[in-house]
Amino acid sequence: ANVVRNRQGFNDAIVFMIGGGNYIEYQNLQDYAKIRSTTTKRIIYGCTELVNASQFLEQLAKLGQ
Repeated sequence: ANVVRNRQGFNDAIVFMIGGGNYIEYQNLQDYAKIRSTTTKRIIYGCTELVNASQFLEQLAKLGQ
């Protein structure tokens, strides 16, 4: 059976990361919303831990031990 699906746009989105998030992910989401849309998109970004580059590298080093 053929199913017709209509894609509906959105104005609000919530992105939540379990674990470390960072400012670059947030900025990429904001840039994507601006480029791909003709209307205003509001994106809320959250994470359980916000890490900078040094903290991220420390976490990677611990994984290798």
